[in-house]
Amino acid sequence: PLRFAINGFLQEDGITLIGALAGHGKTMLMLAMVRALLEETPLFNWDAFAVSRPCSRVLYLIPESSIGPFWSRLKLFRLEEHIRSERLFVRTLSAQEQVVSLTDPRILKAAKGADLFLDTAIRFMAGDENAESSRAFAQTLFSLQAAGAQTITGAHHAPKGFGTNQEMTLENILRGSGDIGAMLS
Repeated sequence: PLRFAINGFLQEDGITLIGALAGHGKTMLMLAMVRALLEETPLFNWDAFAVSRPCSRVLYLIPESSIGPFWSRLKLFRLEEHIRSERLFVRTLSAQEQVVSLTDPRILKAAKGADLFLDTAIRFMAGDENAESSRAFAQTLFSLQAAGAQTITGAHHAPKGFGTNQEMTLENILRGSGDIGAMLS
């Protein structure tokens, strides 16, 4: 049976991509998820999205933002204490040592038992968003699962034309190859 870290919303042992156009709240949604997991409170204060298990640690990797702008978002969600207590580990563009690869042994070790957030997923893909790159990215995510990541959530941009679509499908909400949607399914 399926198990959820956030009931009906964030699947355990799964990979979730949040797809939307730039500036449409992907990071804010993921920070709300982080807070819910760390504080074991329902997402959006809605009991239907209760957190079903204690969260020991969250890794939030955001290599396209420096710490200044991101820190203001962390403060908005009142997450500073979780960083001080080392339950929330954040790696930004400002870090002296950049995360070059998600298969770095340090990342794989840190992922064990953690909930992992990638903001945005494309920053961890090699090459463009074609089928071959998508398959390699999927293998990387599977390696993180094998290393023991509880959940993996990534922000992913929708294609520019998404705003004019009349319906959402895996093919039109996630930019790049349909292989990304197939991997998630």
